[in-house]
Amino acid sequence: LDPVHSHELVESQRRGTSKSYGTLHHPTGTITLATDPAGSSLNVTVPVEKIDTGNDKRDQHLRSADFFAAKEFPNATFVSKSFKSAGENVFEVSGDFTLRGVTKPITAKLEVLGTGKGMKGEAIIGTETKLTIKRSEFGMTTYVKEGALGDDVTLTIALEGHKK
Repeated sequence: LDPVHSHELVESQRRGTSKSYGTLHHPTGTITLATDPAGSSLNVTVPVEKIDTGNDKRDQHLRSADFFAAKEFPNATFVSKSFKSAGENVFEVSGDFTLRGVTKPITAKLEVLGTGKGMKGEAIIGTETKLTIKRSEFGMTTYVKEGALGDDVTLTIALEGHKK
């Protein structure tokens, strides 16, 4: 994966009204897309201490034990277990998602947005996945009961990879 051109957008609802957004920068890992989807794989590590919402005070709070607990659990990870074709340039990817030391199975649709050549002539590929998780299932319960911050968090994961 190209950590400069890959990122994750985090979206949650605040007090049942507006949405709050943050970006997680510099994911690392590998993506392998084989002719037969069964031979494909995706492994991604996202450093949660790099959360950026545009507000330093909020970012510090999100890194705290109330949310990501970034000192204790510095990364979120996804390790695929299976790929299945779900249409042209779309795959159903199942695997294990780990956040705050809690691992849960998830399945999401991964869309190949395109392929091309990078600045050095190398083959590149762009993908996007959008899925929703319940943050309370990963130990993030702050403000859930009060309704101040929604339990559902939508993740939009945009990855660009280059051929080695």
